[in-house]
Amino acid sequence: FMSLEVFTALQAHEDRWVLVTLVLILLNEYLINNLIKSMEQDKSLLNNYAMFIDNKWSILYNIVYILIVVILTILLGGMLIGFGISLSKIFMPGEGAMWEPITFGLLYYLVDTTLIFIVSKIRMLLKKRGSNDEIQ
Repeated sequence: FMSLEVFTALQAHEDRWVLVTLVLILLNEYLINNLIKSMEQDKSLLNNYAMFIDNKWSILYNIVYILIVVILTILLGGMLIGFGISLSKIFMPGEGAMWEPITFGLLYYLVDTTLIFIVSKIRMLLKKRGSNDEIQ
């Protein structure tokens, strides 16, 4: 919706973001998570690569999680574009910074990976703390 003008029927930017979020939810739930499940042999490590993957409520958790990731991506990207930073600015220096697919994808990946890393470290610390409590 950023570069190909596929969604010309959707005039409001909010409608376009909602559509992108819905597509990301579907891709994440049915493509990415299944790909991760098929690649990882040790099922105990699945949540190190995706936020909610091995749970009966995972689709509901993933919807909320992806909404959070998209909102954080939009906020971070808005700040960067406000400062005049985007890949479009690098390739077209005469133009103003704007949203384009590569910038959105990189920021989405950055936010997603950062959140997964933080939650993974918190889980590890809680697990260590729990095992230390059992020893004492």
